[in-house]
Amino acid sequence: MLASLRGHWNESAGYQRFVYGVGVLFLLSGICHTAVFWMDRGSWSGPVSWRKPISFSFSFALISFSLALVLSFLPRRAVWGWIVMSVYGGASVVETALIAMQTWRGAASHFNSETGFDELV
Repeated sequence: MLASLRGHWNESAGYQRFVYGVGVLFLLSGICHTAVFWMDRGSWSGPVSWRKPISFSFSFALISFSLALVLSFLPRRAVWGWIVMSVYGGASVVETALIAMQTWRGAASHFNSETGFDELV
């Protein structure tokens, strides 16, 4: 199985490896936020909860791994692959980072207009 995974990795395009890396980043983020949730004994529901960074991280990890796998069945187009995967990776990382930042700050991440900064986020 390890040889099969190594072969898949060696045959993958650079933009696929990038998306796998983004998936690993999200997986680590989800694990870290889950550990903080258990240690903090914070809320799982409500506008300020650890549920949001945990669920966004694990969801984007699953999407990233699935997307990278599906890309192996599509024709390789390096320029378009990098453009699309860079936009996906950047947007998903920024979105999840903003949600995590708001949770760490103790502020709601969505529909929050208490301050100008919260409204901007």
